[in-house]
Amino acid sequence: MEKDGDLIFIEVKTRKNDKFGRAEETLTRKQKLKLIRTIYQYISTNSYQKSWRLDLIAINFTSASHAEIRHIKNILEE
Repeated sequence: MEKDGDLIFIEVKTRKNDKFGRAEETLTRKQKLKLIRTIYQYISTNSYQKSWRLDLIAINFTSASHAEIRHIKNILEE
């Protein structure tokens, strides 16, 4: 549950087409682990004490002028 003061980290993935998968499907386990390490480093460096989460913004272009944008909250709970 979100509370005032929660810290939200956002990863953005974009795909021009779905030839190699949709944007939301391309975040690998290895990339998630790297993001988590970076988040913990930031939290440690800044003495952050409140809760946080990692969200994903997935942008999939369906044509040159149209994109589907999807906001997936707390991708670590998947």
